[in-house]
Amino acid sequence: RSTAGLASTFAETAQLVELGIGTKLSEGLRFLGQALGGVATGFYFEWDIALVLLAIAPFSIGSAAGLNTVTRRTSQRMAEAFGSAGAVCAEVLGAVRTVASFSAEPRERARFEALLAPAEAVGIRSGWQRGLAMGTMMGTENVLMAVGLVYGAFKIASERASGESNCAYTNSCKVSGGEVLLTIFAIDMGAQAFGFLGQAITALSKARTAAGRMKLTIERTPSIDAMSDEGL
Repeated sequence: RSTAGLASTFAETAQLVELGIGTKLSEGLRFLGQALGGVATGFYFEWDIALVLLAIAPFSIGSAAGLNTVTRRTSQRMAEAFGSAGAVCAEVLGAVRTVASFSAEPRERARFEALLAPAEAVGIRSGWQRGLAMGTMMGTENVLMAVGLVYGAFKIASERASGESNCAYTNSCKVSGGEVLLTIFAIDMGAQAFGFLGQAITALSKARTAAGRMKLTIERTPSIDAMSDEGL
């Protein structure tokens, strides 16, 4: 492995560890609290509406997790695609005098532009994939809210039509529109949090693996001791 490649790999590994013990850890705790709190709040206000919404929640969780997966994969592909062009740019800048002495600027520019074409294609494809994933997630959220509103309206209308009480005039109904909305939004936010939680768990797993590789590299005993005063 070259010295430049080792430094680049070590920097990427350190970044994975930093993400795992930094922002992703706090995000994971936040999403976990949001998920549990949302479900608990929904059951506290209207447990039957919460149960109905939980039957649809897996679709919302899956769409949110799918959006995270697509975002992560497309970001990785774009980084790899632009990394090849960036490597050529760094190579040319590192030997700019040699390139200028041979008047090789047009050749290097053509090589750089040739590597940018695949990166452009990856960017366009990534945009379509992210848009489809985002649309799927928003669509499942709308379906969840629609089911909750219809079922909540049915409960309110049934209670008022039963004639057992004058709740429509005394505001003493067992089910209110505010509680229905609270339940819907609580379950919706909780389902989203469950879907986003997978990204934090993946980051923690990658950080643990990267930390192990970093530890092995640091503790490795090189076959050539640069500080030794012994000869051949």
